[in-house]
Amino acid sequence: MAVLLAVLSLLIPILLTFVFLPQTLLRLLAWPLGIYLGRACRARRQLLLDRTERDEKEYAAGQKTYKKDEGDRALDDIKADHDWCGFVGFFHPFW
Repeated sequence: MAVLLAVLSLLIPILLTFVFLPQTLLRLLAWPLGIYLGRACRARRQLLLDRTERDEKEYAAGQKTYKKDEGDRALDDIKADHDWCGFVGFFHPFW
């Protein structure tokens, strides 16, 4: 019985090492890669955010000058009540 306990006491740490080492090793190797990619993409990300902000401002400015035509007025007449608080469901034909 003492031999079995001695073998188990040696085997359990070895098994735990094989279980947790790959995760820890992967995390340690991926951390510098994440920092590098974050720094490399920072300028591109800022350009995209600036462009999006500029486009949203242009869109908002264009909405102020938008005038409805007859087709839009007809669509406004057939919309549901504004105080309706339900939801619209979509059922896929394959389900």
